[in-house]
Amino acid sequence: MSLSPRFFLSALDLRDRSVVVFGGGPEAHRRAGQFLCAGARVTVVTTAPGPELLGLMGHPSCTLLQKAPEVQDLDGKWLAVLAEENDQLARELGAAAAARRLFFCAVGQPEQNSFAHVGIAQAGALQLGVSTSGEVPGLAGVLTRQLQALLDRSALAGFVEGLIRLRQETPRTERRRVLAAALARLRLQGEFVLQDDATEDPVAP
Repeated sequence: MSLSPRFFLSALDLRDRSVVVFGGGPEAHRRAGQFLCAGARVTVVTTAPGPELLGLMGHPSCTLLQKAPEVQDLDGKWLAVLAEENDQLARELGAAAAARRLFFCAVGQPEQNSFAHVGIAQAGALQLGVSTSGEVPGLAGVLTRQLQALLDRSALAGFVEGLIRLRQETPRTERRRVLAAALARLRLQGEFVLQDDATEDPVAP
């Protein structure tokens, strides 16, 4: 049986947009850090911020509200993430987010979600997204790490930066021809192999 993807993959411009992260542990730290790197204004709501999370509080675009989460914390936000497993809170925040028409993700509780984070492998300005529609996050993690290793080995970031400069320096009327010639050099070679004796990157059942 073939299942259609549940989510539509996209790329969001979060520069100067307000987002909220609920939770104080490593997952909240990771999500908040990703949003800050994307240029968002991040509010973290938690009663118990961990040391990693506290380390982000020196960032000018990050604010900590040390209190219990409330649905009012969603007001004025573009999207929200619950970075801890709490079924009741996920249902409450998910319903309130839907009423406010903002995107919501409860980590590990996909039934409440209107968006899902994707694994990202990056080479300079190039980003490759990997998603299993929240169904098998372990697989997405394994593939993301392997794709990142491939990009790193190929030193593709330098090629991407060169293409950016070439595009900027080439007259608009010549861009299609010049970039097509440069891209003709690029080849993707490789395959995914299932090894019976594999010991690295096990996928949790």
